[in-house]
Amino acid sequence: MSAESGHSPETTIGQSHIESLRGRDDLALVAGLSARVATLEGQLREQSKSLKITPRMLTVIGSVIAAVIPLTTAIDGYLKWRADLAVTAQQQLHAARMDSLKTVLSAQLPELERESRLRLLLAMLEPQDAIHASPEALEYQQAKRMSDAATTKVNARARRLLGSDLL
Repeated sequence: MSAESGHSPETTIGQSHIESLRGRDDLALVAGLSARVATLEGQLREQSKSLKITPRMLTVIGSVIAAVIPLTTAIDGYLKWRADLAVTAQQQLHAARMDSLKTVLSAQLPELERESRLRLLLAMLEPQDAIHASPEALEYQQAKRMSDAATTKVNARARRLLGSDLL
């Protein structure tokens, strides 16, 4: 019976079960819905056949994918170059600062010359610079070093004097 009607046994059993639950008035609705489902399935099969990938589409998709890799590599290289450039500039600026500070804070210079060099250094640097943030701290450190050096000299003299008196 199922081979003659073109339906599988499961479909026939399911339809007969639905038909037994429904009234005779609903049979026309069920038949209409079955026809609508069959029409939609046919349209779906036609659409799936028309969505085949052509060789031209495959070529375009492949070329787009192939273009993405060098583009991302180029962007990555550019960003790394900019980061390296910024790091190098910061390193050079730091080295220049350290050289200037060594010159400014040199113990061999007179105090007046150190202060003038410190003021010149602070005037040359940008206001956002970390050294500019606390020039008082630099002056304090310089004064502390000078007082430590003076204290060391006094202590050395005292040791020499005491040591020579003991001999």
